[in-house]
Amino acid sequence: KMDTKGIVTSIVTSACTIAVGYVAYRVFGTRSPQPIKWNGGDGTIINCSTTHHVIIRLTPGQDPYACLHNFAVENNIEAATIVSCVGSLRSATVRLANTTKTLNLKTEHEIISLVGCLSKHGQHIHICLSDSEGTCVGGHLFEGNQVYTTAEITLAIHEDGVVFERRDCQQSGWPELY
Repeated sequence: KMDTKGIVTSIVTSACTIAVGYVAYRVFGTRSPQPIKWNGGDGTIINCSTTHHVIIRLTPGQDPYACLHNFAVENNIEAATIVSCVGSLRSATVRLANTTKTLNLKTEHEIISLVGCLSKHGQHIHICLSDSEGTCVGGHLFEGNQVYTTAEITLAIHEDGVVFERRDCQQSGWPELY
C-alpha cells in the first residue's frame, strides 16, 4: 500500500523524467550522443525521438525472446523499448548477472518486469520473475521460454532515424548500446 508521500514522489519522479527527456530533445536534438548533467549525476543521451506504441499479446507456448526478435526483424524495427509486460511463463532461460551461468526454470512464474531495447540488429532484455512463494529471480532473458497464460507486451517504437545497435565496450567488456 502506497501512502500519499509515495504517490507524490512517484508523480514528481515521472514528471522529472519526462521533463529531462523533453529538454534533452529540444536542446540536443536527435543526432549524436551528448553528455548531460542533472541533479544526481552525469550521463549520456544516446538519442531522443518521438515514439508510437505497439501492444503485442503472446499466447501459451510462445517464446517472448524469439517473438520479439522476429517482430523486430519482420517489421524492420530499427529501435524499440519494452515499456511494460504482464503475464506468466511456464519455463524460462535467464542468464544471471556478471556470469555465463543460466537458470533453466521449469515451473510457472509471474512476469514481474520485462525491460529492454530491441531492433532488427539485436536485443538486450532483462526479466524479473516471481514463483508461487513470491521468490524473485532476474537477469538477462534468453531464448527458450514458454508463455504460460499470456504475455501482454507494450513496445515504444522509436522514430526520427533512431537506430539501436550494439558495439563492444572496452569499459564494460560487453556489447553495449551506442
